[in-house]
Amino acid sequence: MAAFLSLAMIVPLAAGVLTLVTSDDTPTTTLPTPTTTIPDFVDAGRTLTVDTPCPATHGTEERTTTFATPPPICIDTTATYSVALTTELGDIVLAIDPALDPDAANLFVVMAEYGFFDGLPLFNIIPEGLAISGDAGVIDAGFSIPATPVDGDDPYGVNSVVMFADDGGQIATRFGLITSQEVIDALATDPAHPVIGEVTGGIDLLNSILSDPGTINESLDTVIRIDSVSIATP
Repeated sequence: MAAFLSLAMIVPLAAGVLTLVTSDDTPTTTLPTPTTTIPDFVDAGRTLTVDTPCPATHGTEERTTTFATPPPICIDTTATYSVALTTELGDIVLAIDPALDPDAANLFVVMAEYGFFDGLPLFNIIPEGLAISGDAGVIDAGFSIPATPVDGDDPYGVNSVVMFADDGGQIATRFGLITSQEVIDALATDPAHPVIGEVTGGIDLLNSILSDPGTINESLDTVIRIDSVSIATP
């Protein structure tokens, strides 16, 4: 499979599925479509019907999963945010750097502050090293914003954190953690997905999740759950 991926591009679909396409545009693998039924372990959360305000102080905002509008810029765009994804197996720590893409980083941090990711699955979308979470076809946040493609010759790196754009070039709540050169090479052929930071802790745990074939499954209630997301004050 890795041999195919090194020649491939990854095309994101609106349902949260990635299709691997070889250099001659022949699909090699269509990955399983996550269920669109909210698993029992996912709390649907509150719905906001007014313009989205900035969330309350760290860890105090009521969990919200559906929004009427995209959030405003709420973060300090000059600061780096330390974010811990707590799972039943331990923590995966991310450093979110708004200097990479202020709009995309703000979207991730604000959704985390609203508790959007709490209870959602962190699952292995492909064996070559990409964990993904966010809406993933489970919860639709109700909005999206335009994605800014990544500039540069080497836009992605091992342990990059990205916000995934759909096939219309929009981002919302789907994020991915890249852990292999094969995925880097594939994404670099179409760098539509903004980079917002890197994995700085729990890398061994992340790799163990990715190496477990049980985390690739059509039923999201069998995968690793993000119990909570905590953000350190910059």
